[in-house]
Amino acid sequence: MPVGRSSRTRRDHPLGNRARPVATSKFLAAGLVDEIRIHLIDVLLGGGRQLFDQLPQRIEPEQIGLSQTGGMTHLEYRVSR
Repeated sequence: MPVGRSSRTRRDHPLGNRARPVATSKFLAAGLVDEIRIHLIDVLLGGGRQLFDQLPQRIEPEQIGLSQTGGMTHLEYRVSR
């Protein structure tokens, strides 16, 4: 399964997924995600894929960060297992 532009794969380093909805859902379902970072841009496109529409169980992330920079909102969540 492709994981985007991943530069590091050791457990203590980030593994980037670059918002591929199917891969993201599969990684969450397999318990392979520790944190989620979402970057929202203030542009309405009127379409697209939902990022978390195919989860096999309810996931309740804990918000650990929130910031804004130049028209973007950055959300950070910790995923409990």
